[in-house]
Amino acid sequence: MANLGYNKGLTLDNLGHHDEAIRCYDRTLVSDPKHALAWYNKGVALIKLERYDEAIQCCDRVLEINPGDVGAWHNRATAFSRSGRYDEAIRCCDHILEIDPGHIEAWFSKGGSLLKSGRYDEAIRCYDRVLEIDPGDIGAWFNKGSSLLKSGRCDEATRCYDRVLEIDPEYAEAWNNKGIALNKLGRHGEAARCYKRAKEIERLRT
Repeated sequence: MANLGYNKGLTLDNLGHHDEAIRCYDRTLVSDPKHALAWYNKGVALIKLERYDEAIQCCDRVLEINPGDVGAWHNRATAFSRSGRYDEAIRCCDHILEIDPGHIEAWFSKGGSLLKSGRYDEAIRCYDRVLEIDPGDIGAWFNKGSSLLKSGRCDEATRCYDRVLEIDPEYAEAWNNKGIALNKLGRHGEAARCYKRAKEIERLRT
């Protein structure tokens, strides 16, 4: 019976009915309080609903059952980061990287929390680690560019945005940020062309 409720919860979650899914996971957990996957997926649903403190509690319950569950540590990092608790998010990512130094999502998430904390050089090092593992990771190129831009390294930032645009020429935010970097470098004509391209892409989206 516990698994029937759990499977129904998964189906509802996939359909975007997160509140109903949580009720199914809760019924599963009444029958089996150590059902780690129910705690895990309840936490995921709570993150989607932006109920971050409750999500963290679910992750903690998973980790009581299985302290090495990397997915729960990563979900915990996500919930901390989205609620603005960046230091705690970074500590979760560091714990993952002690278990698995090649965990690309942990490097990416750590970089995001460092970027939001204003620790740009450390963020850049995280994105470099992502790009060592996957040189085509468009998000890492974009966020590395943003970190460089915020730290005043505008020429390097433009090169990162160029890499983004090689992968996806329709990435409006990369055109816009490249324009900002070029403007700061005094290359105003090139910047204007980037802004124009970003606006053209945005217009096509609407």
